[in-house]
Amino acid sequence: MNRSGQKWVDGFNTPDLAPLRQCFMDGAYLLFGHTFLEQHAQLGYRSDWADDQFRNRLEKILFYKAAGKMIHNNMQARSYF
Repeated sequence: MNRSGQKWVDGFNTPDLAPLRQCFMDGAYLLFGHTFLEQHAQLGYRSDWADDQFRNRLEKILFYKAAGKMIHNNMQARSYF
């Protein structure tokens, strides 16, 4: 919980958080890719489809992160956000 008087949202470009920015973004893209694909096609991270498609956890992570980034960028370009 933020203390009274602190900013509501932390800035990722501050010297303390800047080194972690990419890690936060990668996690957000992975979750976005999983959520979008699960909601729209039942192809989430824990789906039977995903278990059949990927040999290991790293392949799954890379796929859902890339899917999330692509879907997010496409949606931004179309002004959905």
